[in-house]
Amino acid sequence: MLTLVIQVSIPVETRYSIFIPQHVAYDHNHVRQLLNMTCGQDKDTLHPHTNSNTATREDATGYVVLVRTDKSADDEERAEPVTWSGREVNIPLTGDTAISVSHMEV
Repeated sequence: MLTLVIQVSIPVETRYSIFIPQHVAYDHNHVRQLLNMTCGQDKDTLHPHTNSNTATREDATGYVVLVRTDKSADDEERAEPVTWSGREVNIPLTGDTAISVSHMEV
């Protein structure tokens, strides 16, 4: 199955599964910047990174999709956890990003 998004695996507990477009998946700095922007930590615009994965401003764009995966008190109908069988990428986080992501509410 062809997928255009990849799940982000991060070393902190969160209520959400995080997905990004595959064209930015291996540019860890860019993914951290997207996460920071999602959490309200980085108000600056995206700047292209110069490496083999993102060479132009168009390639340096991206988005984050959040899917709530924990079972909350308001969601008694969910019987089993959500699973992902597609590709994943592990992203090491800075301390500030880890804190922000772990406290993220949408």
